[in-house]
Amino acid sequence: MGEKWITAGTELRDLRKKTKLSVFKVAKMVHISGNYLSMLERGINAPSDSVLFNLSEFYGVNPSQLFKLYDRVVPPNDEQLAVMPSLKKIMTEISVDSKLTPEEKEEFAKQVYDIANDLVNRGW
Repeated sequence: MGEKWITAGTELRDLRKKTKLSVFKVAKMVHISGNYLSMLERGINAPSDSVLFNLSEFYGVNPSQLFKLYDRVVPPNDEQLAVMPSLKKIMTEISVDSKLTPEEKEEFAKQVYDIANDLVNRGW
């Protein structure tokens, strides 16, 4: 995990530097402490899903880009969960399966989300 988190943290730092804002200013905008963001950027911690969503929104990038840094898949939205309550468990299992490559995780997640979205669109 250590090397993966360090690489992810470097990516987060690069995104922040493009904004030309300090750690503390970005942290305030995404509702976390500056110390916590600094720890993320140094690869000491991995962020929660909500922090990844907030950072992706702030930096203007697709959430899947940041989730992929940590070999995680974007969690389901409320509509998807309403039609497929087991979706969160399925996505968690995909995210933590050590036998899958990051590319396989992303592909499986995409297929499951496509099924869930199809069900939502059918009004299930």
